Amino acid sequence: MADNQFQVQPQSGSTTGDATSILTQLKEALIGGEAVQDFFAGNLFALNNLYQTIATSGDEVWLDIDVNGDENTPGLVVQNGNNAILVSGQLNDTDTLQNGTGDSTNFKVVGAVSVTLGTTQGDSIVMVHDIMY
Repeated sequence: MADNQFQVQPQSGSTTGDATSILTQLKEALIGGEAVQDFFAGNLFALNNLYQTIATSGDEVWLDIDVNGDENTPGLVVQNGNNAILVSGQLNDTDTLQNGTGDSTNFKVVGAVSVTLGTTQGDSIVMVHDIMY
């Protein structure tokens, strides 16, 4: 029997989060002025603070949660004030996880993992990847 193997890759056909919004903010920030202040004082500032919290606080800063109260959608969250970063996953194909695909080179999508940034400006999904088995 072959070893169990997982792969993670960007989800096909997925636009991760509000990509248009962040690209617009970046373009406006390149022009300068108030847009630069808004961008760096908003989501980027929140993300940097969360990064500092994670980098300096150790593993205990990550809290286990069930996303939307769903035990089939586990997640880990770090919160700093009104800002949070959530890493969550959802497994949709438990049959393949239990029985395998029968082929060590043919991976099948069994779920997805995402990273969501929540700030006072709203929530943005910043990454979505397929979990393949």
